[in-house]
Amino acid sequence: MPSARRDAISAIGITLIENGRITNSYYTLVDPACPFDPFTVELTGITPEMAAAFPEFGDLWEQIRPWLEGALLCAHGASGDLHVLARTLRRYKIDWVEKAPFLCTVEAAKQCFPELERYSLNLACKALDIPLQHHLASSDAAAAAALLLRCMERDPSLPEHAKEFDMREARIVGVTKKRPRRKKSGAALNVETELKKLSSKTFAAARRVQYRDTGEELLGVKSKAVKRLAQRISRSKAAAAFSEDLPHTYLEEDLLHAYLLDMKPGFDACLAAVDAFLPLVENDDVFFALKPRALLRDPVRIEESCRGWIGSDHPYTVAFGIRMLAQAISPKTFDPDAFDRSLAEQIAGMHIDHPTVALAAADYFFRLLKYGGEENGAYIRGIAESCTAAKRGLYFYEKDQEALSLQEPAF
Repeated sequence: MPSARRDAISAIGITLIENGRITNSYYTLVDPACPFDPFTVELTGITPEMAAAFPEFGDLWEQIRPWLEGALLCAHGASGDLHVLARTLRRYKIDWVEKAPFLCTVEAAKQCFPELERYSLNLACKALDIPLQHHLASSDAAAAAALLLRCMERDPSLPEHAKEFDMREARIVGVTKKRPRRKKSGAALNVETELKKLSSKTFAAARRVQYRDTGEELLGVKSKAVKRLAQRISRSKAAAAFSEDLPHTYLEEDLLHAYLLDMKPGFDACLAAVDAFLPLVENDDVFFALKPRALLRDPVRIEESCRGWIGSDHPYTVAFGIRMLAQAISPKTFDPDAFDRSLAEQIAGMHIDHPTVALAAADYFFRLLKYGGEENGAYIRGIAESCTAAKRGLYFYEKDQEALSLQEPAF
């Protein structure tokens, strides 16, 4: 996706597998007819000018259709890609198949290669020695196809376990909007209905102005009301079913999901749930609402996950990984002598255009200056000349020290 929209595509890469081998491929840029996110431009190398030279998705569809028609669709994180495809088809009023069979190579890799530490496409391909030029759609498609073939070497029956994606509803078949709910006053609880009860037409109109360029679907529920609903239903079966039903339709549903994750107990369960939800976070409201307490209680165990998140191609996943590292830097939990500078160097080496990622990185360096000890402080000051995020962190740190000195009594 070129921006936060879920119905816009700037590049398409397809690799065809027939009789257990790769036989053909297709690649094209697409004019998404929407503003570009600078982070995505930096990540993919696709600029608005480059994409504008190509047709829009609706004009390319007849070229793309034969590659998808009657095929078992496979992708790394397939439900997210299919959600974008379904929303884009809806945007261009294209009526395709009602349901499409699919396999997810993330799930396949987890099943067939349980020994891998991480399952993002770049790390899985590195571990399995699969060539990949990450974030180039043609290379990503070819690598996912190669990964699928490697998985099928271990389990040839994988295609027999394909799921179906409802292209009209943009959701996995078998996960319906009406879910089992705990009973209240003799009636089953429906999360979407509860949210709609809290909606306001006036607030919805204001929110639509705020999100007019993103394609977000809105109900018009204030964040405080969403948070109160999360507190009320957090331990119910309704909340559990709702949290498994991804992706959501409305921004307020994403916000509710974030609040429910904040209340989810148990490190491992919370980590798995956050991993599933992060790729679907597309705005600051949801991002800043996501503060999972279970993960914050164990800063040592979370570091490895942060390394994977920082290497993501999704800006809010990157920002979340940096923010979790920053949260771990406190007087009670941080050991300056055991600090691994490779993480700081990885963050310092990033070319950051996305404002939320930039803010998270600045806060990370600010906390290192404040709690990291003299040696680490000197290191951050040293890289501030060439790293904008470190320079911003240093600026905030100096302002913080200035404010503290003003509060000290003069005797």
